[in-house]
Amino acid sequence: MARKSRKNIVQAEQTNIQTTYKAAAYVRLSTEKEQTLARGTIENQANFIKNYIAQQEDMELYDIYVDDDITGTTYDRPDFQRMIADIRRKKINVVIVKDLSRLGRNYVETGELLEMTFPMLNVRVIAITDNYDSDKGAGGLSVAITNMINDFYAKDISKKIYTAKQSMMSKGIPTGAVPFGYKNAYDENGTRIIVIDDEPAETVRLIFKMFIEGSNTTEIATYLNLSGCLTPYQYRYRDRPEKLAEKPYLKWTVNRVRDILFNDVYTGKYTLKRREKAYFRNEDIHRNPQDEWLVFEDHHPAIISKEDYAMTVELRENKCDFSTKRKYTRAKCENLLKGKIFCKCGAAYGISHKTLFCNRRKQYGADICNNENITADALYDMVFSVIQEQIAFLLEEDKIIKALIRTSDTLIRKNNLLARQTEKQRAIQRIYTLKSELYSDYTDDILTEQEYIALNREYSAQIESVESELANITQAIQSLEQSPVDSEKIKTIIHKYKNKRKLSQEMVDALISKVIIYDGKHIEVQLSFDDVLQETLAKHKERQAVLNG
Repeated sequence: MARKSRKNIVQAEQTNIQTTYKAAAYVRLSTEKEQTLARGTIENQANFIKNYIAQQEDMELYDIYVDDDITGTTYDRPDFQRMIADIRRKKINVVIVKDLSRLGRNYVETGELLEMTFPMLNVRVIAITDNYDSDKGAGGLSVAITNMINDFYAKDISKKIYTAKQSMMSKGIPTGAVPFGYKNAYDENGTRIIVIDDEPAETVRLIFKMFIEGSNTTEIATYLNLSGCLTPYQYRYRDRPEKLAEKPYLKWTVNRVRDILFNDVYTGKYTLKRREKAYFRNEDIHRNPQDEWLVFEDHHPAIISKEDYAMTVELRENKCDFSTKRKYTRAKCENLLKGKIFCKCGAAYGISHKTLFCNRRKQYGADICNNENITADALYDMVFSVIQEQIAFLLEEDKIIKALIRTSDTLIRKNNLLARQTEKQRAIQRIYTLKSELYSDYTDDILTEQEYIALNREYSAQIESVESELANITQAIQSLEQSPVDSEKIKTIIHKYKNKRKLSQEMVDALISKVIIYDGKHIEVQLSFDDVLQETLAKHKERQAVLNG
């Protein structure tokens, strides 16, 4: 009779739940001028994807992410990273590109994106012209072949560009940006040449004139700033206020003046291949030996005469003679936190004679950044104190937890949780038993097909619900028992560094990711085990909630 009573169950009404996708349109155009290779402009790519989304009933456009003039062989692209950040914030659940090469041209890394990263983030990926849709099982060999072709294409293009540039450089044809004071032009044969740009050229002449007449580089930089002369960056982007707004602090500095004073390009001399990089050989930028440089005398119009330049070099050697000797007699300053210290303004910190300073303040003055210098020893002491405080916190947390575990109230709550855990485990087993009998009831005509399907779904839902409750109970039990020192990483940190008396390079490399200096007394230290600390704090809150019933 018990079995037959299942006939009284009313089949649940089926409802179709329509998923709405929040779509990210990702478009990219590289430095390879792909519009000439029928890859489409940025605007064409964006419109193509928007039209596709408009035709889908279950999609709406969240945002368009654009990386213009950036190669597909790297994933360090601003808008690509912004898109990933929005995905992690659950704002996007589908990424749409014109074709897979827009995501990237590196075979291995693009494969990892499609096979690991996006699935882990529960994101659907659609490449329209490649007919790829991760939700429809598209992929496999065809996608692998496509990615391999894209990878090969990128390296092939890189090799062709490199070869073409080598050919142009051997003839003295400019291949990159020209120095301040010059601009690109084309001769009657359509060949690229360098000509004088009158407005910045006057600034260059003024710099050389003042130096030859006795002004030092500091005086020249000060005069240029007071006179409102545009820096090379400001002149280059004078018609793009949004670019200038990114670096409002820029002005003439001693180093920028020196870069112009001691560059023989202003005499008409052109030197190429000082530095080099070839992607297809997986090279980093490197400096070539001087005998491999390509030097062209009287290559372009001179802004400064060779005689004036020679006088500049002689004056520099005379003025720098004492300072150069002093430089080599100074003791080398060791910076334990090299590459990890930053100012509140965002600039990196430099070091000189055991004093740390904001590079931006040093270059542009206190009106740009008012952060004071700090001695290296003082900063090391502050950072070491932060590390010791965090280790002490972990040890104290561990001590408190172990004491709580021994209290009667905690033991009672733990026993209650264990009893509930056993109850849920038995409930799951009972439902599995009932579910396993369904097919037998169906074949014995005790249940109709509709009743069998409805009950099967109902039991599955019950199992999922009880398993979720069981997981929460198990987590609560673990939370009562677990200490932060149970983490292997934390164990290593405490064992190695709890009795240290000063900061060491080993400690910095193992524990410190970033230090931000706000003033001489306030700093922020970002530790490499911050994720473990955050997890500990979260578990502590969970544990308190359990203890409070």
